[in-house]
Amino acid sequence: MPYKVSIIIEKDEDGYYAYCPELPGCQTQGDSLEEVRENIQEAVELYLETLSKSEKQALQNKEIGDVLILGSTEDDGFLKLIGKKCDAFIAAGTNKERTYLTEMIKERRHLMPVNAIHKDSSISQHAVIGHGNLVCAGSRISSFVTIGNACVLHPNVVLESESKLGDQVNIGAGTVIGAGVEIGNGAFIGAGATVIEGIKIGKNASVGAGSVVLADVPASAKVFGYPAKAV
Repeated sequence: MPYKVSIIIEKDEDGYYAYCPELPGCQTQGDSLEEVRENIQEAVELYLETLSKSEKQALQNKEIGDVLILGSTEDDGFLKLIGKKCDAFIAAGTNKERTYLTEMIKERRHLMPVNAIHKDSSISQHAVIGHGNLVCAGSRISSFVTIGNACVLHPNVVLESESKLGDQVNIGAGTVIGAGVEIGNGAFIGAGATVIEGIKIGKNASVGAGSVVLADVPASAKVFGYPAKAV
């Protein structure tokens, strides 16, 4: 039988603090009880992504918060459940891992991963979204936005109208993507960045946290600053 791992939430003068004693370093904070509960859930999921294979095996059959660790992706006994008893969402951290797992599920289970969309996000009925995307709390997706597959939108991301994301784009918390912006496959946009209207960001490019992008960014380039410049 699975057993639960403790999550402890404490209140102090700055808000709420949460941690998991069994997972060293797995901790977070929030201004409200609801926020800290959401944050610790995300912290647990991110913590699990960083574990080695042996560490993941040690956690199998445990329940951490609302996350039940069933087993390994190499275990056919669990893979057979996908498409019959449950859907699949790829939560691996790197694009390489996400690509491998997505292709494995497509080949062996003949389906695409579902989208994981937080209930407190907002998506226009006129937006077009692919498969296997993660849309976190507070994100706002406007009319005629197009999102590819396996993208990650961290909390409070804003995608203004007619912006376009390729596959496996990762956008940090609080980032604002202006109207008509185009972002290529595998690009990374750091937290709190602003990309002004009409900019094109190339494949596998990186934009540093807090940057303001006023000009196009070539493929594989790394930019940072206000205005963002090559580094």
